Amino acid sequence: MDIDYFYKNYYKEDRSESIFIYDIVHNQTRQGDTINFSNYISQKFNLKTVHLHTQNVKNQWEEFLKHWPNCTFHINLDPLRTCVGQQAIQCATLGVINIGGVNESHVKLFPETATNNFDVLENKIVEYLENFDKRINVMQTAFDTVNKVYSFNSVKNKLDQIKKAV
Repeated sequence: MDIDYFYKNYYKEDRSESIFIYDIVHNQTRQGDTINFSNYISQKFNLKTVHLHTQNVKNQWEEFLKHWPNCTFHINLDPLRTCVGQQAIQCATLGVINIGGVNESHVKLFPETATNNFDVLENKIVEYLENFDKRINVMQTAFDTVNKVYSFNSVKNKLDQIKKAV
């Protein structure tokens, strides 16, 4: 992923205390309990939700990115461990905290919230809402890790290492 391009074109410094609900309408299995948990958290902590379907929009990705980088949290309780987790990679790049899910990137980038356990996730959200320094630390660690693991340069370096080993 071109992290520099993505950051330069879509990062938002100012954002509202809100939740982006990642609703995979085309694959209910991957949606897990995302909507139920998001609505519960929204009501309990009075957080605005952004819930958007872009499947039938011509510029789906661009439309999606008009809304999601403005949010504090991105909730995605995808239960499948076998998926890469592009949303978490994009969250880490844009400074949005991914909550939930067990995809490969969720574990690498947001290990404290790489679960679908409601109690654990709710406690983390409370911690992030009450402790701004903790929130910044989570975002910075995820950003550093996304650059180290998923950037073009990191992939190029890994391929170079493989070529040298062959």
